[in-house]
Amino acid sequence: MAEGSPLLEHIKAYEEDELMIVTGGICILAADVNGDGQEDLIEYGPDAENADTANMLNIYLGQEGGRFELSYSQPLFSTMVEWSDIIEVVRHEEETYLLFRDRTRSEYSGWKEEGVLAAYWLHDGRPMGKLNLDYVCSDVNMTVTENAGAWDAGFLTENRLSLYHVDYLQHCKVECDWLGSRHGTGETEIFPRQDDRTNEEYEVLCDGYARKYRAQQEPYAGEWAGDPQWHYNITGMTTMYESDLNNDGVTEKYLKAVKALWMCETGFLSLGYPSDLPHITGEYYGIHEGRYGLMYYIESEGEETDFFKMCGLDIWAGEMTPLYFWVEKTERGNITYISYQDGDEHRQCIEGYLIQGDSYERVLCAEYVPQIECSVSYKVMDESDGVDYIIHRARDGRSFELEWEEGNELQESVNRNIRMLLEEKMEKEAFWEEEEWKYMTVCYHPVEATMEKLVVDCMIFYNDPNNTPAMDHSQNFRVSINLETGKCGEAEN
Repeated sequence: MAEGSPLLEHIKAYEEDELMIVTGGICILAADVNGDGQEDLIEYGPDAENADTANMLNIYLGQEGGRFELSYSQPLFSTMVEWSDIIEVVRHEEETYLLFRDRTRSEYSGWKEEGVLAAYWLHDGRPMGKLNLDYVCSDVNMTVTENAGAWDAGFLTENRLSLYHVDYLQHCKVECDWLGSRHGTGETEIFPRQDDRTNEEYEVLCDGYARKYRAQQEPYAGEWAGDPQWHYNITGMTTMYESDLNNDGVTEKYLKAVKALWMCETGFLSLGYPSDLPHITGEYYGIHEGRYGLMYYIESEGEETDFFKMCGLDIWAGEMTPLYFWVEKTERGNITYISYQDGDEHRQCIEGYLIQGDSYERVLCAEYVPQIECSVSYKVMDESDGVDYIIHRARDGRSFELEWEEGNELQESVNRNIRMLLEEKMEKEAFWEEEEWKYMTVCYHPVEATMEKLVVDCMIFYNDPNNTPAMDHSQNFRVSINLETGKCGEAEN
């Protein structure tokens, strides 16, 4: 691919050296975006600094003979999603659309100002119109479908909005109160006092949790080369819980969390930040694989158990995926509530189980469906939007380069001037010679991009004498490049 199109050589370099990726990951799509029967390429990279501004979008149109021509480039593309979110090309009524669907936004990572879905109308490989779709839950319809013995469902009704919006169900900007901890804490669940005794017990539970999921994941983790432990989807829990789950007078101790139900191949992108690459085969969790769901570990009197071993309750038997559980105290005993959600993260179900010894009874079932209010906005995009060049890191990592279609006379001088300025900055750094610091890499962050001018914030990182990355030892400065004369110089921030 890159052999016939010099513009694509930097994409080939991504596979050879992940440090070539300066954005927060990269997504490459192949599709016919202009309807000529030729396969085209879309290159998208989200802002590495999560600033929602320096997102990169490049579109290359396929030509006869395997060549590609740049049809659109925008180093300051306005729509940001993670590279692993939904990015698709859709054909509808003879028109082509580029869709961005954000699945990872949340109150913790910061809500995006744009909608949940952004759709760009493409004409001849250029975005010409933009539609934003956003929605919010105005309420949640809750229906009690089963209630053995007229159990009090007031708690489930009164807190329906909060119960519906659990972790990893981040589909709207609704504001609601969370109940207990992030993964749910019932009235009868306690947090043991963190003294030496409970710390030791906690470590035992963590070890048991790790053994349980290592055993489940090991057959699939072995598919990748290298140390398989990097691929286990296992992280330490933050809290140990205690309650009498089966009402036998013995207190169970357990950990619980909402986790990704897929295997992860860990890569390292841009200065060594980890990126989990999902690997879904349908073998690991069956129909539940690829969703978020419950991971937990229970011990009773020092022995490992789970809901199936304890009372025959198979929480994975249905089509809906268990998300979390909590325990409430009632006059008839402790009730374990388990929340399930469907594969589209839309419909939710909460079931209450009265576990007694080695048997259980489902005493309550409530279904939740959100009432959604949608808003849509559309704007026509300026035909002059975008630039006629692309930006990428140089192969040796010591500079960044601009690249035009063949025939631009300034390309060589522009890239030479950029490199000279960066190398001059490196040579002037005091600790470079005195403390034997070694150059690590150059990162850049566009802040202004037009046909006439490019302004970029640059960061030069160094390793200390022990070859350890030291992010605090860096140079930060702004570079302004005149694209009409080729001159390059340092600018004020």
